[in-house]
Amino acid sequence: MITFVTDRRPGEPCIIQGHEHDPLVIKNLLGEELPKLAPPQPWTHERLESLPLQSLMGEWLERGADAYLGEQWVGSTEV
Repeated sequence: MITFVTDRRPGEPCIIQGHEHDPLVIKNLLGEELPKLAPPQPWTHERLESLPLQSLMGEWLERGADAYLGEQWVGSTEV
């Protein structure tokens, strides 16, 4: 399961800002990419959290993966 670190606490910067329309990129720990997911609407923390990634990517995620919006790191299975 990917843990997204896109929720904000007071005083923290928003790491999604400027990347709301970038595709979601999932890379395994070897750097191999799954097909990118384009956002139907701008990404938010809630939209990222609601993605059924486990059912879509199952075993692929078990090997470890990182998530990016474009080039911006937003989460990992290793968090």
